[in-house]
Amino acid sequence: MPRSDEISRLMVNTCDEVVIPLFNRLRADQVAEKSPGDLVTVADQRAEVVLTDALRAWFPDATVIGEEAVAADPGLAARIDLGHVWLVDPVDGTGNFVAGIPEFGMLLAELVDGVPVRSWTWRAGVRQMLVAERGAGVRVDGEPLAPPRPGRDLLVGGVTREYAHLRGAGLAEPWPMTGSCTGDYPAIALGERDYLIHNGRHPWDHWPGVLMLEELGGVVRFLDGTPYATASASPEKVLAARSPEVWDAVSRAARAKGTTAPR
Repeated sequence: MPRSDEISRLMVNTCDEVVIPLFNRLRADQVAEKSPGDLVTVADQRAEVVLTDALRAWFPDATVIGEEAVAADPGLAARIDLGHVWLVDPVDGTGNFVAGIPEFGMLLAELVDGVPVRSWTWRAGVRQMLVAERGAGVRVDGEPLAPPRPGRDLLVGGVTREYAHLRGAGLAEPWPMTGSCTGDYPAIALGERDYLIHNGRHPWDHWPGVLMLEELGGVVRFLDGTPYATASASPEKVLAARSPEVWDAVSRAARAKGTTAPR
């Protein structure tokens, strides 16, 4: 069985050899829209094949499920919580990638019966790798990461557009999202942000960051308080925070203000 650093190398090499050569070089016919606003490129598709093939060779008894595979066969999503599963997001932040914004990367998560046990977050633009392992913490470029304890008076977060007006006791004016979970979740883990409110709910986007923050004492739940889960029926957005106290403060402000921005 490969070590965590071997899986890290697989991701970095695949990104360098398959994805980066197409950055700022995509032709129009190499970009498509899976649904309104949800882009896919040949880089996503090619990288997913490389990662999937390698993981299947290393873990023949596991199920490997990639974002683009689910787009082609939505029924695969029903298998995410069953047994040993690898989730693959070959290019996280595809919109940024297409727009020439270097905030994108790759995500991998290893799940057992729907629970993440290891995850990898490769931030291609800054060449930074975060690896989380259940019960063993988080490492950044091979070095242990301590839980974030920002020394600021106001909580700083990233939010989606409908929460851009969010204010409350102890909350600073929120920042816009980066457009990539490879940027948003590490911003909390590294102490740059205290929380985020995220529109999406795809498991390949969130499970790597969920495990990362849980290992650092953080919390990721839907805004109604339901823990993040692949098959959750919650209609709410995802709120991730560096601590339970931060999660409570932001969720109170969100409930008090609602989601309708002022006119």
